[in-house]
Amino acid sequence: MSRLSKLVRKAMNSSKVSQLDTLNMSVNTALQNQMEMTSKLDLALSLLRNRDEQDRDGFEQYTTKSNTSNAPYSITKTVHGCMITNNQDMIIGESIRLTGSFEESHIDETIKFLHENNININKSIFIDIGANIGTHTIFALKNGFQRALCIEPDPDNFKLLRINQIMNDIDSRCINICAAASETAGSGRLETSPDNFGDNRVMSHQTSQENIHAEQNWLIKDIVKEKVDNIINNTNIEIDNIGLVWVDTQGHEGYVFGGGRALLASPAPIVCEFWPYGLNRSGGYELLRSELNASGRRVYDLRASLKQKSLVMLDQDQMDNMFHHFLAQETPEASPHTDLLLLPPA
Repeated sequence: MSRLSKLVRKAMNSSKVSQLDTLNMSVNTALQNQMEMTSKLDLALSLLRNRDEQDRDGFEQYTTKSNTSNAPYSITKTVHGCMITNNQDMIIGESIRLTGSFEESHIDETIKFLHENNININKSIFIDIGANIGTHTIFALKNGFQRALCIEPDPDNFKLLRINQIMNDIDSRCINICAAASETAGSGRLETSPDNFGDNRVMSHQTSQENIHAEQNWLIKDIVKEKVDNIINNTNIEIDNIGLVWVDTQGHEGYVFGGGRALLASPAPIVCEFWPYGLNRSGGYELLRSELNASGRRVYDLRASLKQKSLVMLDQDQMDNMFHHFLAQETPEASPHTDLLLLPPA
């Protein structure tokens, strides 16, 4: 049995985790689910380690980092399947452990909204840029999409991404790339949050020293960068088969599109997080503006559109005003943001 499996089983029997707050089930049912989830985890680790020697060695190192009595991971049975999370992740991981989900239903809301506005989605390929540990990919593939391309720069998140795919029986339908989608290919650096593993940020030569969220204390990892257009070409994905693109890269979006002009020229709708503090700190807002302008894509405030149940378009001045308004409101406790819906030219 793997060390991680032993830790997970020990965690399941501990007073803290055995309360099964996230499951809200009877003890007998909970025990049955624990056995089922642990069995899935054992299978996932076995399959993952058999993929290739390099990845296996990396995963062995990853799973033996902790020698503390507190288990570093939790496994939760969610509405969409079993997922393993790092217990130090207090945002995405905590949401999964407590509620069994993390915003993945936004995909379904977006598709239904687009359909209501006579925009149909081709459910062939879902592209997840900033895939984290797989919440959105798992939801997409269990709700009609045939295949997924997942791009995630953090090696630790990437390993959990692959495990979660295997535990949910979708790994054969996923292409996984451990790299940061960026404007250039090569080596890069990643700032890593100590307690929000969805807030890890790719650094650029323009990254500022603004530290509202104590970024000066974050650890830096060496990573790989690649152009998303190169990834699509190298994985033999046909542009016309892309149905929906989901981009959440914590302010790196301008650089993503700088290396993704063919993607911008595709017929697929693109959902892109718009977080002014992250964009400003990365030095990427002007690049985002210029790439969107050059692409001719129509830009909408998706969250406002869903709320008003009609498309809320943003011209350049409106997007700039929203950028400066949100940026001025950033505090250690609040990070104003929205999502942009980017549609092809009419």
